[in-house]
Amino acid sequence: MARRTDSGPAPRQRAVALVDLEPRDGTPGLAETLQRLCRAVTHDLDLAGATVTLVPDETSHSVLAASGEQVRRTEERQFDAGEGPTHRAFVTGEPVVVPRLQGAGSRWPEFTQEAESSGVSSVASLPLCVGAARLGSLSLYWKRGSGPTYEDLRSALVFADLATELLIDSSCSPTSEDLDPGLHSALQTHGHIYQAQGMLMVALGVHLPEALARMRAHAFATGQDLEGVAEQILEGELVLTRDPP
Repeated sequence: MARRTDSGPAPRQRAVALVDLEPRDGTPGLAETLQRLCRAVTHDLDLAGATVTLVPDETSHSVLAASGEQVRRTEERQFDAGEGPTHRAFVTGEPVVVPRLQGAGSRWPEFTQEAESSGVSSVASLPLCVGAARLGSLSLYWKRGSGPTYEDLRSALVFADLATELLIDSSCSPTSEDLDPGLHSALQTHGHIYQAQGMLMVALGVHLPEALARMRAHAFATGQDLEGVAEQILEGELVLTRDPP
């Protein structure tokens, strides 16, 4: 399992490189790229599996990509039962992290039973959003006996940001033989602002609009642009704190 180090590439570039290393299965288009993203984050964080699920509204869904069939079935179970962290992440637009799935049995009994029977002990569902527009969720499943760390969630947010950009910008033409259109596009766009916003939301325990407002306030106070503030947050060079009581 490879993890980011301070001397390594930027988190975004590293995530793209890991996805690009995953073998292609010959399926054309966005679905294959997202399959590779699910496998990349699974290998990177040593997960039981990962899925990308599109949720057009609260009553419908599509598991567009999964690292394996078992985790796809577990993800589908959420919608069969009408309960679970992916659905909750879509409704709230905020990450849902369940460090100990065993304690979620009273909240999501059918999903919890299915997940535990497949060897899952922890789940995190990260919404795929652009502003107020909610597309779906990247859901991560940890193996029995393991669970998410803060660094895991930082890395997962990078992959969630990349998945979001692939969904909204997958039709660009490639300019590199090494990257497919979606991956190349993800390197060229500025979605790291949303990524930094999500990281700040998790770190401070605030809502997405407040996280963005804090970033904007810091940018104004220091005479920087928002992209520069986002890059500092992603690189760990800037730590914004809660307002004093």
